[in-house]
Amino acid sequence: MQQPGHTGIPQCLTVPVDGRRPQQINEWRNDYNENRQHSAYGNLTPNAFTAQPQPT
Repeated sequence: MQQPGHTGIPQCLTVPVDGRRPQQINEWRNDYNENRQHSAYGNLTPNAFTAQPQPT
């Protein structure tokens, strides 16, 4: 469980080390939002969840 106020972004991506930080954050965000399973979606990835047929 995340602690209140925690963004979920790994600390190594928030500490400015070089000019790649924005790219690394975008890569992490894309992976988190597109490839990782989420319990709110029945442990499916967001892509798999949205690909399911919707009830009519």
